[in-house]
Amino acid sequence: MVNEFKVVKPPRFWSTAFNLYKTKRIELFKQENPTISLRDEIGINFLKQCDEEWTLLTDDESDQYLNLEKVDKERYEKEKIEYNLFRQSIKK
Repeated sequence: MVNEFKVVKPPRFWSTAFNLYKTKRIELFKQENPTISLRDEIGINFLKQCDEEWTLLTDDESDQYLNLEKVDKERYEKEKIEYNLFRQSIKK
């Protein structure tokens, strides 16, 4: 007999605009430098550079990431409602 319990994990919290920007920059960095670790001195300096770049973005450039954050937050809110409804149905 197969156990048919549905495993539902809580939703992953939404990503901030800054985290979305940094993730994109890290992906590009890894493509261009596949042998360099972000834990190396070069990688650490790159991460610091990302932080500085974020503060220098124009409004138009940062709006792109703020819009992505909004979309991800909406995804989170939807999944949170579904998750809470599922949990309530189990408790009954």
